[in-house]
Amino acid sequence: MSVESEELHRIARSIFQLAERSEQDAHLFFKHPDLVDVAGALYRLSGERERVLPPGLAREAGWNILLDLYIQESKGKPVSITSACIASKGSMTNALRWIGLLQSQALILREGDASDKRRSLLRLSIRGKREVEAALRVVEERLRNLYASGGPQR
Repeated sequence: MSVESEELHRIARSIFQLAERSEQDAHLFFKHPDLVDVAGALYRLSGERERVLPPGLAREAGWNILLDLYIQESKGKPVSITSACIASKGSMTNALRWIGLLQSQALILREGDASDKRRSLLRLSIRGKREVEAALRVVEERLRNLYASGGPQR
């Protein structure tokens, strides 16, 4: 079994364990805590992101920014532009370009930081959150099917 297959199996097991976890252990303020764990796993993995988001928006940097915003929002943590650039795992220039694209597609919103007027914060728009969750559900379902079938068929 390849390293990637083993990682997918580990993620699938985690998903099933999350489903069994009590509501008290979940992030009660966030609607889909299990999707946050899927987002975290995807953030750590490389893969075919073009299948889960509209074409052109699922490249590494843009996808990583969306995942990080989703994960940090679930924790109630603000995300600065600098933090989003770091989360992109790419160059600052490329990350800033992606932030602009994601904003122009109305997937993320840029707001001033009330506690520090020198910086701006990013968050997912309602549309952005809905699309990220839809993408995560597709991935979760594919992992669930993979786990149920005993792994990838060769």
